Amino acid sequence: MTKSADVFTAIIKRSVDVLFVLNPRGTSVGAFAGVLLEGLVKLFAPLLRRFNDVVDVSDLKTYYFIAGGVVVFNVPTLFKRRELPKEIEDAFETIRRTKPHMSAVQIKMQYLALCSDVIARVQLAPQGRTGRRKT
Repeated sequence: MTKSADVFTAIIKRSVDVLFVLNPRGTSVGAFAGVLLEGLVKLFAPLLRRFNDVVDVSDLKTYYFIAGGVVVFNVPTLFKRRELPKEIEDAFETIRRTKPHMSAVQIKMQYLALCSDVIARVQLAPQGRTGRRKT
């Protein structure tokens, strides 16, 4: 294999992993919806022939429908913003409000202290003997 093919394959593999890790339900429902939509398009193909000058639905392959369904069902995940807990947002706001009264070093120290405090509170899931998380 050429190097560009290896890079392309790695990008595709990472993309698929992200789709199934971040939003597995949306991805699987999107794939199912794409297959269902293809069935409906084939069922109503005689009625859709009058729109052949705009798009010829008989030329669309199954993977186009699946890809379209996956994209549609993953759009909300792309725009969903993860929110921080209220106490962390309050701590950020306190640091922002005290900036005029502190030096740059003191501000950095406040942010580092906040990060250390948050990291100290994180509880990791128990791990098996292989070092991987249990699923």
